[in-house]
Amino acid sequence: MKKRIQQYLDNFRESIQLYRWAWGLLKTPVAVKWSKRMLVLLTITVAFEMISPRLVGGIISGLQYHDGSAIIWAFAGWLACYFVERFVWIRQAIAREWLIDTTWSRLDEAISQCLFNKALGQHRHENALLSPSNIEKGRSAIFDGQSHIVFDALPAVERVILMFLLVVMLSPFIAMLLAATFVMHVAWMVKTNQRVLTDGSLIDRNLRRWNRYRTERWEKIERVKTSAKELEELETMTTRFDDIMVADRTLWTWFIRQEGYRGTIGGFSILIAMGYGAYQVYHGIWSLGTLYPLLAWSGDFVRGLWEIGHIERKLSEGLPRLKSMREAFNIPCGAVDVPGAIAINDGPIRIEFRNVSMAYQTRKHEEENPDGGELDETVKNVTFCIEPGEKVALIGPSGAGKTTISALLMRWMNPNKGAILINGQDLRGIEIASWMRQIGYVPQRSLILDGTFRYNLLYSLHGVNEHMGDEELWRLMRLLKVDFEERLVHGLETRVGRDGIELSGGQAQRVMLAAAVAKRPRFMIIDEATSSLDSTTEKQVQKGLATVLTPDVGALIIAHRLSTVRKICGKFIVLKNSAAIHNGDSQIEAIAPSFEELYQISPTFRQLAQDQEIVLS
Repeated sequence: MKKRIQQYLDNFRESIQLYRWAWGLLKTPVAVKWSKRMLVLLTITVAFEMISPRLVGGIISGLQYHDGSAIIWAFAGWLACYFVERFVWIRQAIAREWLIDTTWSRLDEAISQCLFNKALGQHRHENALLSPSNIEKGRSAIFDGQSHIVFDALPAVERVILMFLLVVMLSPFIAMLLAATFVMHVAWMVKTNQRVLTDGSLIDRNLRRWNRYRTERWEKIERVKTSAKELEELETMTTRFDDIMVADRTLWTWFIRQEGYRGTIGGFSILIAMGYGAYQVYHGIWSLGTLYPLLAWSGDFVRGLWEIGHIERKLSEGLPRLKSMREAFNIPCGAVDVPGAIAINDGPIRIEFRNVSMAYQTRKHEEENPDGGELDETVKNVTFCIEPGEKVALIGPSGAGKTTISALLMRWMNPNKGAILINGQDLRGIEIASWMRQIGYVPQRSLILDGTFRYNLLYSLHGVNEHMGDEELWRLMRLLKVDFEERLVHGLETRVGRDGIELSGGQAQRVMLAAAVAKRPRFMIIDEATSSLDSTTEKQVQKGLATVLTPDVGALIIAHRLSTVRKICGKFIVLKNSAAIHNGDSQIEAIAPSFEELYQISPTFRQLAQDQEIVLS
């Protein structure tokens, strides 16, 4: 029992800390003002609500002693209390709504700020904590917790405290009885809530796992049916769910019995209070009207204790989600602007990688290696230059670090060693936003936003470019083969659907390519932007891309298919797999201006060319 009490106290202490952290997240001067106003009005409301039983008792006493004046005054007092309580309650409810709306707005702002402030490298490598689903769970835990506290906990606590004080003034003996009931209630709450938290968390975890499994099978029903797995999956899901329900039913059946036992003891407390009050009335010590408030306050006290225990358990159930959200907020921001960072202006861009190495430091690695330890480097000792207007292809096997190099260039994270120079300036000393405005980025996985073609094409534009005319947009779309007639039923106002669901993979890639070019960037980073296109369309798009990549626009193109970069690029960089690099050697195997020269000097390129059946003269 001692161990269980300690666990309960530890959980309670953690609950207080987490919800204090959450309040710190929500707190603004406006929220503080409305919370104070709500608490004052709530106290007044509860006070007038608690006085009412005493006035009703006065009416009963007046009836007992046939005292018409007492009846009138008690009834008038009760009526006045009722209307004042209703009037103040309305003001308190309005203050509560202002508080909720203000804090919810602040919470959404804080979450967006947290996610936007984290570097893209952190979003990639801390996805478990920074994923929208995890953040949404934490957000709902705060919403639920605030609702429980504001709507239920605060009124219940105030009622219990005020009722106890009123009973103390009426009868110290009954007050002692209620205090003993309180101690019993807390002990029982420790017992029941600790098991609910332990077993309930396990059930909840299994239920979430089952739900993910089920949802995945529903979403990927094509895979299920083409594998003839319908009956097997149905049996698996049913069996797993039945097992969870057995555990759930066992827990809550036990809990219902415990609540019944606790309610029985609480009922005995009320029965004793009733007997004591009846004895006082019978012997003429009390009037009959004194008995009514005693029973009303005692009964509400016992019910209030149960309600507080129920709320405390509900708040504890949200702790894992809230704790995970706090961990996400506490991740130190990665690549951020340093004091004195400069903005990069329009003009030619020269890029230089100087002995750049990169190894990903994740929370998992920190937990597994608390004393540090060597990290596996994804990029090792990479040095190359991209002159203004130069188009460079990055070639190498999967896992060689091509995407990491592009991420470093966009400053998703900072390199562990070496430096990246932009026009001679260390990239770490350049404002990230100003650098991003110079870059047109085309990822391999299309990032289409829910909206229209126009919205997606213009999303990345800033300043004067933001109002690009329709004629220029159509010219760009025709050049990059985005003018697909079967989709553009409403022209530029045609909606693409969430995640571009109305588009094919190739169409989505072309929209992203056009959106990047529409920025009129000084430099482009392209990660195999035509992988989903047929060969004919790919050639047409490559031709359009060669047109828009004017001599003053530089480019780094990650090449998975060598044919996509052969005619566009004038420099080719071949990377070896980092695992094959030893003794401080460079990961770059070869740099050459043509495939023919690469074929002679680079074994890695030679293997790739042979595998892709590239014909060399």
